Formats: sequence, C-alpha cells, structure tokens
Amino acid sequence: MCAFFIAPLHNPNICFDAARPLAYNKSMNIEEIKPTLEDLRRRVDRLKKSMDIKAQTAQQAEIEEKMSAGDFWNDQERARKIVAELKKIKSVLTPYTDIAQKLEDCEVLLEMAREEKDNDAMTGLAADTEALAAAVDEFEFKAMLSAPHDANDAFLTIHAGAGGTESCDWAEMLMRMYTRWMERNGYEA
Repeated sequence: MCAFFIAPLHNPNICFDAARPLAYNKSMNIEEIKPTLEDLRRRVDRLKKSMDIKAQTAQQAEIEEKMSAGDFWNDQERARKIVAELKKIKSVLTPYTDIAQKLEDCEVLLEMAREEKDNDAMTGLAADTEALAAAVDEFEFKAMLSAPHDANDAFLTIHAGAGGTESCDWAEMLMRMYTRWMERNGYEA
C-alpha cells in the first residue's frame, strides 16, 4: 500500500494543471502559436502578481546594499541569515526573469515571422514556445511550494514491513530512487 501526501496550494492565485496537455508542436503555424503565447503571457503575469516580483526585486536591492557595507561580515551569524535570504529571493527572481525574457523574445519573434512569413523562424518559434511552456509549468509548480515552512527540512522514512527479503529489497530501491531524485533537484540527502 502506498500513500502520498499532496500539500495544499498555499497561494490561491496560482493555478497549476499538471494534466494540461501541451497543445503545440514544432509544426504549428502563426495562428496556433499566438494563442499559446497569449496563454503563457497571462500565466506569467499571474505569477508576477502572486509572487510579488516587484517587492522581491526591491528586497534584493536592499539586501545587496546591506551586503556592500564594510562592516557586513563582522557579525557572521547575521550575515549568514541575510545571505540565505538573498539566495531564497534569487531562487525566485532568476527563473522568473529568464521566463519573462524568453516570453518577450518569443512575442517579438512571432511578430517578425508574421511580417516576413518566414517558415524557418516559425519552426524555431514553435520549439522555443514549447520550451517556454515547460519552464512556466515548472515555475508554477515551484511557486506552489512558496509558503514559509516549505523550505524547511523533512524526514523520509521507509519501512520494509513484513515480507522478508523482497520487501527489504523494495525498500532499498525506493530509498535509492528518492535519494537520487533529491540530489538531482538540489536537495541534501
């Protein structure tokens, strides 16, 4: 018997539909790409609002100003906390800025391809749109885990239970699987 716990959505402004099929492919035409980019624009704008990107950008500038002070490193404990806070802010702002820039590039490329009726540009745009959609999906998923306690440590315990050698082997396989997933996703195990 397997049990999964799915954390509640902490931010009601973020809609993430993991079952949403990708409705685009490399052979899309302009009429198919435009609504996809419009949908991505709406989602990115919703993320900007729900993640309060303006406030986080201001907070990043404030922290960087504190860090540039000559006596910043005199109090090591305080400095570590501030650096950790900056790292947390950058983990949100960096992917958001990348996504926003890629979206802007795709929108400009769409207009250029529309004006020039360039099929090569359309092929590249379709691939870029697909990659952008995947990035937005991933960012939305990470945004769901943005509550204050979501960054805390967690314990994972796997018990083989009754079943002998086979259940012990299965528990070891699960542990390896989770450990590798944590390593690939930047968690310490």
